[in-house]
Amino acid sequence: MKSKTYLMITGLIVMSIIFTSCLQKEDIKIGLAIGLTGRNADGSYAVRNTVILLTKRINEQGGIDGHMIDLIIKDDQSDLEMVRKVDREFIEKGVKFVIGHDTSMKAQTTLQAIDGEDILYISPTIATSEVSGIDDNFFRIRPTDVYLGESAVKYMEKKNYDNVLIIYDSRNRAGAEGAITSIKSGVKGACFEHALYEKGELGLEKTLDILDKENIQTVIIMANSGDFTRIAQYLRSKNYNQPFLISNWSNANDLYERTGPAMDSTILLSTSNLYPDTEAYHQFYNDYLNEYGFEPITVELLTYDAFNILVKAMEKDPTDVLSVKNQLLSIKNYQGLTGNFSFDDYGDVLRESMFYIMKDGKWKLVE
Repeated sequence: MKSKTYLMITGLIVMSIIFTSCLQKEDIKIGLAIGLTGRNADGSYAVRNTVILLTKRINEQGGIDGHMIDLIIKDDQSDLEMVRKVDREFIEKGVKFVIGHDTSMKAQTTLQAIDGEDILYISPTIATSEVSGIDDNFFRIRPTDVYLGESAVKYMEKKNYDNVLIIYDSRNRAGAEGAITSIKSGVKGACFEHALYEKGELGLEKTLDILDKENIQTVIIMANSGDFTRIAQYLRSKNYNQPFLISNWSNANDLYERTGPAMDSTILLSTSNLYPDTEAYHQFYNDYLNEYGFEPITVELLTYDAFNILVKAMEKDPTDVLSVKNQLLSIKNYQGLTGNFSFDDYGDVLRESMFYIMKDGKWKLVE
């Protein structure tokens, strides 16, 4: 009798295991393609930290329609050959959704790699206009550099700034080209340029000659946060006091700690609300601060929105790329942490910009 009971219990356990395994849905692979060891690694780690935190949260809540997220992180080293390699590996592994890449110089390479493939990318930070107006599977959360340039011109007109010096990273010209063109065509006075790293170095001595001879009223800097710090401190040490105008590209959690008073009164042209007063923001802020020990700012908030709008689009059918693409295109006035936004027919984002000024070590909204 005991043996029969034992066999019955064992059989029920086996059947339960088989039934449960049949009900369990397959994991969904989501890729993360960023430059963890390249020159823009500070921003890349902000993207990585956010995606890891949000993936953990989604999986704890039961995944996407019951599918757990299998996050696959790859370092493209901010090298175009590695970008191609990473994209090919995702395609070969059957990954259908990727968050990345993170700088505009990689956009054309990725667009070529995924053309005709069953895979969709969404970038939280790429802004180049080179891939705009194309019906592809490449979505972007930041507006194009052209839009940033137009917004900068509007600000300069408001402040009656006529002559401007633009300092940009020549290694990521794709992320600055549209803005430079817009500023040149829109500014009232003269527009001067200085390209960093043309000969492997900052070459800031050349900017001094322009600042000495021309009536420059503002300096626009298009570079990563580390280079912005070096530029700001160098120019201030030479007693040049023109106000700096930067974009989200230059912003970082510890920017003021590294740069100090050299960046006082700097204007940040932001495509996102840095301090949204919403329950979702405060929850994310506290979770991020508790997990990593410092506060989330621009890149983290953009990544939060990229990740969550992708997850929202995947809820209907998390395994079909075309379905997710159509869902992304259909979402209008999405309420993200960075503000409300939508995508146009080509996956380019539509959103407003805002300006902040650095005062007392904090960004303050310019009304």
